[in-house]
Amino acid sequence: MKYCYKLIAIATILSLVIFLPQASAVSLNLELDTTEYINDLVFYSDGTYDCGNITGYLSITNPSSSHTVSDINISFSDGITPTEKYINELDPNSTTIISYQLPGSGTIALPAVIETTVPSTLDLNAEQELVYRVEINNPGSKEIDILSFEKSFPPQLNYISHTASESSINWIDNMILWKNFTISPYSSESLDLFFRTSPESDIILQPSTLSFTSPAIVASRNLSLSAVTTTTFTVEKQMITEGRWKVGVIVEDASDFNYSLYRAEVYVSDTLLNETTLIKEYDLDVNIQPDDTWSDSFTYDYSGVPVFFARIYYTIPYTISGNSMPLNPAETGGFVINSVVYGSQEKKRKNDGPYTTISTSTPPSPDGMDQIAFGEGKIQNNEKEEDHKLVYIIATILTGLILIAGIKYRILIK
Repeated sequence: MKYCYKLIAIATILSLVIFLPQASAVSLNLELDTTEYINDLVFYSDGTYDCGNITGYLSITNPSSSHTVSDINISFSDGITPTEKYINELDPNSTTIISYQLPGSGTIALPAVIETTVPSTLDLNAEQELVYRVEINNPGSKEIDILSFEKSFPPQLNYISHTASESSINWIDNMILWKNFTISPYSSESLDLFFRTSPESDIILQPSTLSFTSPAIVASRNLSLSAVTTTTFTVEKQMITEGRWKVGVIVEDASDFNYSLYRAEVYVSDTLLNETTLIKEYDLDVNIQPDDTWSDSFTYDYSGVPVFFARIYYTIPYTISGNSMPLNPAETGGFVINSVVYGSQEKKRKNDGPYTTISTSTPPSPDGMDQIAFGEGKIQNNEKEEDHKLVYIIATILTGLILIAGIKYRILIK
């Protein structure tokens, strides 16, 4: 009976071993991560921006604990410099970093920041409400993460409340902090702030600051990479009949990386002629995982005992991630809210520097208008006085003419 129990126990253990899920081979890719810094980025309140070039740092990591990666060739395009980078070897569990640059303005889709106030001008020395609005647009096809938007307001503006389409808002010491939200592709988020004010002069709104991250630009460009590591491949031969051979080529992934096998070539070496001849070529698009193989066979006629060998062409796939961001928090242009008596204004214009100024002309005061009316009345009185003088002169001339005519008449009578 004890013997039977032992057999049952052994059988149970064996069944557990047989049916226990086996750990699959590790499948690795090269890991690429990039951080890009946008230099000298400035936003304007009308939604436009300027920036300098973009400096990127691309890290290439070999995640394998046992296999070296070698002959790493990286090619950039779309205006990125340098156009190529070569890395001879990358040891297991190691990382190397290369730098690159690409142009700024006109080559990337950055957020658009639009700041407005309603009304655009204020009545001087009168209590009124002012609404400040900022709208951040995402014109690109990828999400943009807004880390923070900050703006300080002058003491003339008394904060009442706010409404926001997204995220958390903090109002501290006359400063708004709008942070931690995501803008979907081709959409926007907005924030409205409500104030009361009785302005005694123009109100200056200082520039805002914006911190954000967007997907790395190089990740969406035509980056290409090729690299190799440990692999095995063999060519087998078997004589079918005299002068006819069966040739087999086998490629095995002997590493812990995935392979992208895209070409294989088989050659025969003629020892008498001391030359090699390409006898078979394959254009492939085959993905091989660790411990997997790809194979094929064909017949080849050759008198004597041939020597066959192969060349294979493959690369290790890669994953890439990373972000673009301003090197420093980007500024948005400040602007001036003019306070006028009747709120008349001319067209808005841009000045040199970070400010946008709204120029206005103050209409005349009621006293000034009275003076102008009085002046006009005075001019009319002067015109009447001039008419009286003209009549007086004409009458005097006529009287003189009559006297002269009478004197001549008396002389003639005598």
